[in-house]
Amino acid sequence: MNFKLSDLKKEMPFKWKVQTANAYKCTMVPYVDARQVMDMLDEVVGADSWQTKFEIINGHLFCSVGVKCGEEWVWKSDCGTESNVEKEKGEASDAFKRACIHWGVGRFLYSLKILEIPSMEYANKAGKKSFHPANNGKMLFDKDEINAYCMSIHRGKTPTTKPAAKPDRKPPKTQLDQVKIGIEGPTGWRVDIKKVEAEILKLHGKLPTTIDGREKCIKELSVPDMESKLHDDLAWEN
Repeated sequence: MNFKLSDLKKEMPFKWKVQTANAYKCTMVPYVDARQVMDMLDEVVGADSWQTKFEIINGHLFCSVGVKCGEEWVWKSDCGTESNVEKEKGEASDAFKRACIHWGVGRFLYSLKILEIPSMEYANKAGKKSFHPANNGKMLFDKDEINAYCMSIHRGKTPTTKPAAKPDRKPPKTQLDQVKIGIEGPTGWRVDIKKVEAEILKLHGKLPTTIDGREKCIKELSVPDMESKLHDDLAWEN
């Protein structure tokens, strides 16, 4: 074994998500996704020195993560919980991350403070009400914007309504980013922008360039049978 298991406990990049939301506040918790955990294992122990296996025990899905220590494989296990999107896939991802916590990966998250931020009420077209994070009276739907806002608070900085722009993020010339936000906000889905783009091209042959076109696409893509077509395959949050 030419690696230090203690290196698995190192802090790694993390994000923020809503844990609870009501009329008074939203509580936000830090998390890492399964891909980040895999990258940490690859970096510290090597891609050929860890493996996983899944099994059902008493009706619960367990993941076991094995790390090769010397000539022996050492296994640590835990079970997961279902997610709101793709329950089986979310449960497998959760079980994997929980098992990796036994190895130290992501354990630092438990020492971070849970954040409490303002909330705002939103009613969709059917009149169903929900609560979402807000900043200075602006409701936040976009995951990147929510994460930037929470990270500013976590770092003790004064949060702004506009997060720092990603260097590789393209400007919303075709209203595509706004279509994605317009779908996710009212429905609570997490959608893949590439899938949104593909469905719009199927329907219209081109992307919207006006507000009216954007609103039409949002309405067309927010119907229930579109959720499975648009969902983000990589949304592995707990």
